[in-house]
Amino acid sequence: MNKLKAFTLIELLIVIAIIGIIGAIAVPALTGNVSPSVWVQNGTVCEQGMKWSVSQGYKTQIVGPSGLPLTCPPEQEGKAI
Repeated sequence: MNKLKAFTLIELLIVIAIIGIIGAIAVPALTGNVSPSVWVQNGTVCEQGMKWSVSQGYKTQIVGPSGLPLTCPPEQEGKAI
């Protein structure tokens, strides 16, 4: 009996799933589609946290696990959703 060389259904489904996952991660990163309102919200939370830290007597510069200083995201004007 001749065996046909072809992909099985499970192999095709796995490849499609992998491509979908890569696409879901890569497309927003490549196109820069990050909502400006998210940046504004994160910046506000970060700034409030730093102001609270200073008012409690903590250092003004926060150092992350890598040893590099952490900074707030840049302020941008955004629209509320």
